[in-house]
Amino acid sequence: NIASFFIANPVKVGQPVNKEIVQTLQRSIDAIQDALRLMDETYGLQENEPPLNPALVDTTRPDAHLKEHVDFVYKLAMDIRRVVQKITPVVSSIPPVQKEAAKPVSSLR
Repeated sequence: NIASFFIANPVKVGQPVNKEIVQTLQRSIDAIQDALRLMDETYGLQENEPPLNPALVDTTRPDAHLKEHVDFVYKLAMDIRRVVQKITPVVSSIPPVQKEAAKPVSSLR
């Protein structure tokens, strides 16, 4: 799995990163943020990361094992976004809970 990969190949500060891997991870983050915005309109964009230093971008082919795992993460992120898109209309149609019904269990004794 991806955790084992990074234990065996730790990333060091200033080490070049593969552009394709970074782009795929950014698309994954964007999909999850879209899903969060659909579920919670108050979810705001977090402060953006500084742009990647072009000197640290590696344009060679990414490690096949890492690419496979990053592609899987992206697939999961897209699946999450699709599920949220389907359930959001259902969730938004549920009326808010009345205050009386939301009393703590201890007050019902």
